[in-house]
Amino acid sequence: MVINATKDAYQFSVGEAARSMDRARKVFALYQVPEKIKHAVFDSGHDYNQPMRETMYGWMTQWLKNEGDGKPIPEPKHEIEKPEDLRCFPDESRPKDFLFPPTFAAREAKNLVAKQAAIKPDHAEEWESTAVYLRDRLRKDIFGDFPALPQAPVQLGKTEVEGGVATTPRRQATGVHPPPPGRPG
Repeated sequence: MVINATKDAYQFSVGEAARSMDRARKVFALYQVPEKIKHAVFDSGHDYNQPMRETMYGWMTQWLKNEGDGKPIPEPKHEIEKPEDLRCFPDESRPKDFLFPPTFAAREAKNLVAKQAAIKPDHAEEWESTAVYLRDRLRKDIFGDFPALPQAPVQLGKTEVEGGVATTPRRQATGVHPPPPGRPG
């Protein structure tokens, strides 16, 4: 589920999310679970307000607990912690070497890029193998790899033996979509 606010910044806009959702819906349809994707839009600024949370509670309860119908679930009454009770440092002070996460991430990324830049492949094959390796790591480690494709039910034909070699034909059951081109079936 994607929750959007109509008055949010462009990069979080309903239109941009709708574009992403359109692409994702095709994948969910491919896996025959189009009901498991939802785009919830709220008339709000950048927020995670009570109606948004209640919508999320219903959705998560349906798909993670297999309970309910996905409709919003009322939020129980609760007290919000005071910011001063949540602070890691006294008052509004921070250690001199404190870094906000984006600053820390930028510094670490710069160091990683510098290390990688120092390693210069000396021939085309090394460039190519490094590129293949890094793309594979990006796909698996960062994006979580491709989801496993559902296996189409198959029917096995009659085993035949010819010249000492046994073969059993395999036919895909009717009404089932074959796997996409280039993917094993």
